[in-house]
Amino acid sequence: FPVTIVFDIALVVEKSGSMEIWPPVIAEFRRLLESLGAFRKVQTWELRVEKEKSKVHLYTQTQTTTRSRHCKELLDPTQRRLIVVVSDAISAGWYNGQITALLEYWGQHHPVAILQMLPQRLWRGTGFSEGMRVNLRATVANVANRQLHDDSAESWLTDVVPKGIKVPIVTLEAEALHDWVQYRDWE
Repeated sequence: FPVTIVFDIALVVEKSGSMEIWPPVIAEFRRLLESLGAFRKVQTWELRVEKEKSKVHLYTQTQTTTRSRHCKELLDPTQRRLIVVVSDAISAGWYNGQITALLEYWGQHHPVAILQMLPQRLWRGTGFSEGMRVNLRATVANVANRQLHDDSAESWLTDVVPKGIKVPIVTLEAEALHDWVQYRDWE
């Protein structure tokens, strides 16, 4: 029988001025994830970028309090957590490298993806404008981002693709979500 890996999912929602219109959509997305029965637990975290220092802070929310947390708290020793950062990638943290460093840290240990709230045609004005589009693949299931491979490794793009973390970016469009969850290139 095939082994089923049951994941927790951590939705890390960026809290910024430009994200204020998205809470109903994010709440609906969370309800969808919970109703699928595919995840053992769905948790929502909050990511805030301090304006003066552009420092990134992580928070948990309960019904009574909001507590500051260390980014290491998202790490799961069983490595059965998927981290999805929900953002429009417009805040200063995307431009000064703070959020990228956080993604890289989490991506050393877990699968990490970005749920981009804006359609791809609007990404030019976001923190993704410096990135490069490549196809990512994994040779086995449940791998941390550090183990993802991209097209450039075996092509002329090797010198062009910047080094750094490889993170899948997904939009809320049905086709993009379908492609993300269905893609298999496991040997």
